[in-house]
Amino acid sequence: MASDFLRYLLLAGDGGVYADSDVEMIKPLQDWVPEPYRNVTRAMIGIEKDHPADDEPEGWSFRFVQHTLITAKAHPIMMNMVRNITDKMLELSNEKQTPIAELDLHDRDVVRITGPRGFKDVVFEHLSKQVGKSIGWRNVTKITEPKLFGDTLVVPINFFAAGQRHSGSDGASPDKRVQHYWSGTWRHWDESMA
Repeated sequence: MASDFLRYLLLAGDGGVYADSDVEMIKPLQDWVPEPYRNVTRAMIGIEKDHPADDEPEGWSFRFVQHTLITAKAHPIMMNMVRNITDKMLELSNEKQTPIAELDLHDRDVVRITGPRGFKDVVFEHLSKQVGKSIGWRNVTKITEPKLFGDTLVVPINFFAAGQRHSGSDGASPDKRVQHYWSGTWRHWDESMA
């Protein structure tokens, strides 16, 4: 949880590019944002998971990449992640009457607060504000081209999560910007938690 919080905090404060240690750059950084979007993109968010799933709400499993992030300094997505994490940790601390540093958190808490679920909620909230209407997974599912929502570019799964067989992603796609090796050493969970 601390490493998740740190990535959001650093990007909120300084902006830039964040990548987990198990991510390999395939294309040069200057080629990541497609030319038509370079002057308007302040955040670039990739899709990581996008497939039918009986055990998910609405029968669909969808999440955004967190292992590779690009944002401008003080971008609302990162600022809101920092704010939400702080608020939720204070709520848990008050609820359990335990200092934050002593909280015994389950992996489900990590997923909900700093992980895929918390991040997805903040991203969709930001996209909705950018275009003035509700945006959810149905607006970006199975995209094959980048899609701009105000200042935020949502890119297809092949950009940052190429090779995700569960989502029909091509590991050899020419769109591939990075290769993530999915070490996941922080967790002791089952896939249903995300």
